[in-house]
Amino acid sequence: MKIGKYVTIDPTAIVSDDCDVDDYVAIRARSKIGRGVVLKCRATIGHDCSVGDGCFVGAHAILLNGGQGASHIGNRVYLGACACVLPQVTVCSDVVIGAGAVITKNITIPGTYVGNPCKLIHRSANFPSLKTTLHSESTYISEISCTSDPT
Repeated sequence: MKIGKYVTIDPTAIVSDDCDVDDYVAIRARSKIGRGVVLKCRATIGHDCSVGDGCFVGAHAILLNGGQGASHIGNRVYLGACACVLPQVTVCSDVVIGAGAVITKNITIPGTYVGNPCKLIHRSANFPSLKTTLHSESTYISEISCTSDPT
């Protein structure tokens, strides 16, 4: 695992061994970070989150509009395997992001989002069960690999 300078990881958070955690990143209580995740400079992950294998939460992807700001993930957010959160994007609390989704704009409404760019497919105000579901499992929901292997 590569960990940069001034990183804050809550003692109750679980971070896989092969993650790349850049400078000034914060990972809050009870969050789970999957294998091969890249968290770039100043990214924040809220409490009770699950970040699937191969996700990228980044500030160092440079956009044509010059955007390079930090990305922020709220509380009780599930990022499916290989999801990508672009720079200067904030995801509010109580959100589910599907595997492979690309988050290009701020998400301000709790619900389920999928696609590239991601779109809201289900608005929900009943997310206490999400926390229970995510953290009652001993494995990540994101066990589906980023690459498909026909064997």
